[in-house]
Amino acid sequence: MLTWETANPPELKGPHKYSEKQGAVKLLLDGQQRVTTLYMLINGDIPPYYTAPEIMNDTRWLYVNVETLELLYYMKTRMENNPSWQNITDVFRGKVSAFDLQAKYAEIGKDLEMDDLKRLNDTSMPSLESRNVSFLSRRFPLRRVSARRLISSTRSTRAVLR
Repeated sequence: MLTWETANPPELKGPHKYSEKQGAVKLLLDGQQRVTTLYMLINGDIPPYYTAPEIMNDTRWLYVNVETLELLYYMKTRMENNPSWQNITDVFRGKVSAFDLQAKYAEIGKDLEMDDLKRLNDTSMPSLESRNVSFLSRRFPLRRVSARRLISSTRSTRAVLR
């Protein structure tokens, strides 16, 4: 991801309006698609700075097969009565557990052994809360490049290209 820290940002998309009282802000220049996708997968909502028509690939309908870890967009004929297919946002939010799946499998006449439940719970059900993964608060390293250095680098590159 590439960010830009500035106290003079261009007009920003969405309802938030910049105020000089905020001081410098960091703007996302590269990586927006990844961040938007993660936001939609984890929250199940479109980010507030987008509208539905602007979303080209709506990942909120992405499903995971908890047995094979295959990822596919929802397909009613394949997934509707198959408890192996779960909405990935529900998995991220901890709404899917191996024991809930056991009941759903029993409804279709498939009994799960204890080993199956343990495998599903340990490897295929990575809910953020139950696995104590601090994904949402994880810190990523950022490298700050000053505007002066960026301009100097750009001039050097142009001189080399001439």
